[in-house]
Amino acid sequence: MELLRAVLQPSINEEIRAVFGKYMKFFQKAAINVRDNVGEEVDPEQLIQETCRSCLEQAKLLFSDGKKVVPRLPHEQAMPKRARQLDEELHRRGSPVPKKRKGRPPGQSLAHDRGLSGMAAWKLKVSEPVRREGPK
Repeated sequence: MELLRAVLQPSINEEIRAVFGKYMKFFQKAAINVRDNVGEEVDPEQLIQETCRSCLEQAKLLFSDGKKVVPRLPHEQAMPKRARQLDEELHRRGSPVPKKRKGRPPGQSLAHDRGLSGMAAWKLKVSEPVRREGPK
């Protein structure tokens, strides 16, 4: 098996490089965005390399037997205490750029959260039981 792998490895490497090539424009745009937002001290090429390594590490998990512990990359490890304090301090002061909030806009009806369609919520009467589909 190892001999077969060694023979096929150059071809496998080319295919992996082609896959990363498809996503490279996204990585490049994101790395430049990080540099623009954080500052010139950020090296976009280093960010791209770390991202590619991280992708490969995650892909390795597809072939793991579940018993091995995969060591984390440096950027995935816990933040040092001082950096965390600075991050919290910036969060408390407020950022000059407003954060985008996820979730539903205010004013959405609770009936929509329960899976009812828009018109059905208006037509239901209080005395009628709600009919639900699914196993009993």
